[in-house]
Amino acid sequence: MQIQLQALQEQYGFPAKQGFVKTNIPGVRFFWATQAVERTPLLYSSGIVIIGQGYKIGYLGDRVFRYDENNYLLLGVPLPFDCETYATPETPMLGVFIDIDLALLHELVPIVANDLPALEMGSHAVPRGVEPVELDDEMRDATERLLRCLISPLDSNALGRSLVREILYRVFTGPAWTVSLRP
Repeated sequence: MQIQLQALQEQYGFPAKQGFVKTNIPGVRFFWATQAVERTPLLYSSGIVIIGQGYKIGYLGDRVFRYDENNYLLLGVPLPFDCETYATPETPMLGVFIDIDLALLHELVPIVANDLPALEMGSHAVPRGVEPVELDDEMRDATERLLRCLISPLDSNALGRSLVREILYRVFTGPAWTVSLRP
């Protein structure tokens, strides 16, 4: 994953010390930071944050969580929380933010709904809205293919939407489902 992110770094460059740029796939943005950023309040929209190099620490109330090359961040709802970024000019933080595309989500729900564990919406199983989730092998593979696709405008146009759909599918069928319902 790091090789693909470094290729994106070369392709997009860094016009500032940190930032986001749109990619050739709608709803997918490449982001970077070339220096550490101390704890700052942020507002994230619904989406999936995948970091391939560097890491962030999030603070939400009394919760503290890390997201990095081994844990993606799943945001089910727009949410304000504090965040610290760990990066240097020699080892910048590199990653992608994937918006949760409601049209793709509506396509997937009927397909996967019967195979998902039933929700027990008692007082011990309330989704938190934000959760770091282990980047398992299937999600890592789908992410690496998405990153390779981002390097080529032709690949992005031809394959991008299907790769975003696969990543949403992996979120639904991977550890995120049970992790986000943990008490």
